[in-house]
Amino acid sequence: MGDFLYVSVTKEHSVIQQEAYWWPLIFEAMHRANFQFPQRGNNERQGVFFSAREMDQITCSFEELWDKIYVENDKGTILFWFGCPEWDSFNIEVSIDRIVDGGWEIVLSIADGYLDSQNIKLNRVRINALLQAGFALFDLCSPSNFRMHWDEEHNGMDLLQIRHVEFDKPLTPFIFSGRELQWRKKISIRDQHIFIADPMPVHIWGGNYIFVSLFSK
Repeated sequence: MGDFLYVSVTKEHSVIQQEAYWWPLIFEAMHRANFQFPQRGNNERQGVFFSAREMDQITCSFEELWDKIYVENDKGTILFWFGCPEWDSFNIEVSIDRIVDGGWEIVLSIADGYLDSQNIKLNRVRINALLQAGFALFDLCSPSNFRMHWDEEHNGMDLLQIRHVEFDKPLTPFIFSGRELQWRKKISIRDQHIFIADPMPVHIWGGNYIFVSLFSK
């Protein structure tokens, strides 16, 4: 059974009324993290958009995508492809959801089919790329909440925590799928330290979890 690893930023009680407001910020964040809309190797510079209006996957140019969003007011999910030439390409999915309190949630996800039980370095590169896109969004949007988690049975278990730079108490280890995980600081953005689980649980498609440190070896 397939699973997804999610990174999400939430802006609560937002005065923004239109979903389209967020897409330029998302594209800037993807650019910073080396993701692009056109699929690598597509000579026509086209990418993939899952249209909520047409209930179908659409292959289109960037200009056609922009018309879908801003002229037709279509909503949906955009695929962004990793642009690092020394690695086989993979994509993350990005969508925007309206939440109950009038805020917005931007959700990034990678399918476990892009992860490999036999290739630890590939897993580290791909999950770190997802995180870098999330960090760029965090920096651009100053969200109320920032999460990382797997779906399915571990949906409620956060793999990321934020603490103010003045916070100096150790974070408590926790158990995930029978394995004790520590918290390690991954990055500081403005006055916030961002900690991630170490090692990171990695679900392998059709199988169980393996555990991979996202810090360089």
